[in-house]
This record gives sequence, C-alpha cells and structure tokens, in this order.
Amino acid sequence: MAATPFDTLKAARLLNTAGFSESQAGALVEVWEEATGELATKADLQVMRADMRIMQADIHAIQEKVGVMQNDIRTTQEDIHAMQETIRVMQNDIHAMRSDSRVMQGELQTDIQAVRDNAHMMQGELQSDIHTVRDNARVMQGELQADIQAVQGNARVMQGELQSDIQAVGDNARVMQGELQADIQAVQGNVRVIHAELQTDIQKLGADLYRHLWIMGMGIIAVNIASVSLAVALIKFVP
Repeated sequence: MAATPFDTLKAARLLNTAGFSESQAGALVEVWEEATGELATKADLQVMRADMRIMQADIHAIQEKVGVMQNDIRTTQEDIHAMQETIRVMQNDIHAMRSDSRVMQGELQTDIQAVRDNAHMMQGELQSDIHTVRDNARVMQGELQADIQAVQGNARVMQGELQSDIQAVGDNARVMQGELQADIQAVQGNVRVIHAELQTDIQKLGADLYRHLWIMGMGIIAVNIASVSLAVALIKFVP
C-alpha cells in the first residue's frame, strides 16, 4: 500500500470538525506523529479516523452525563429557592404576630388607664377587674410566647432539613464527579490500548515491507545473474 505524508494540518482540521477543541486536536495530532515517527498509510489514517469517532462518542456520552448533573443541580436550586420563600413567609407571619401583640398591649394599657380613671368610684370592684385583666394579659402573653417559640422551633427544623438537603446534593455531586472521572479514565485506557495496537500493526507492516523488499531484491539479483549467463552463452556461440 502506498504511504502518504501525514498532513498534521488536515488532521487538526478534521478533529476540529468532529467537535474537538484546537488544543485537543493539536495534542492528538502530536501524539499520533510521535507514535508513528514515519509516513502514515491511508489505512492508518482510516484507523485513526475510526478511533477518533469512538473517542467522540465517548466524549458525547460524558457531556450528556454532565448535562444530567446540571439539570439535577438546577432542580435542587429551585427547591432551595422555594424553601427560602417559605421561610420568608413564616418570618412575615412572625412579624405580623408581633405587631398584633403590640396592638393588643396598647389596647390593654388603654383599658387599664380607663379603669384607673374610674378607680375612685368603683375601687373595690375595679381592683378585682384589674387583677382579672392582668391575669388574662399574662396568659395571653404566655400563649403568644409559646406560639413564637413554636414558630422558631419549626424554623430551626426547616433549616436543619434544608442543610440536610444541601449536604445530600453535595454528596450526589461528588458521586457523579467520581463516576465522571472513572469514565474519563476508562476513555484514556481505551486510547492507550488503541495506541499499543496501532504500534503493533505498524511494526508488523514494517516487517512485511522489509520481507517483500528482500524477496524483490533477491529476484532482481537472480534476473541479473540469468541475464549475464545468457549474454556469456551468446558470446560463446556467436562466430
């Protein structure tokens, strides 16, 4: 088979067309050129193109996995935003409850002041009513504090769950990163195997070429010997 010079520029353009970046294409061309160290045949170029197609398929598969991981991250981010919105709503509810408490406290103080204004006429009964109102105020304040503590407890629980979800997302991201690295290592291993097989084929091709040249050389020598013998015989028989 006729050997052709290895056109590095054309190979780089083909790699770029196949989806490789300029740096990746340059690295592959350089590795190929160093691995062969001689003229490449058309069959070698076809093998190289087939290897490139396999590598491109592996890269597409890795890119699809990366896309799936990015979709999972976006979904998790949306869940986090939704939980943050829920926390903001709860905080608004707490602020509203505090405002209601201040309003109720103001109304209670107004009632107490009114009772004090009428204390001279209804001191005995009014004192009993004042004690009752104060008791009710303490009860309401205790219930309000209990409600605030319950809301704060729920907020802490939701914060813990949010941190657990974030931790789970981080763990999943690390697992997917490990799988991606394993896939990359597998691709690199396949490239090394292909490279070794290619070197073996090149060595076999060189051995076959050397054997054919040796046979052709011996045939040429035999033809030359026969030609000389024929010439000598003609000289002897020609008067």
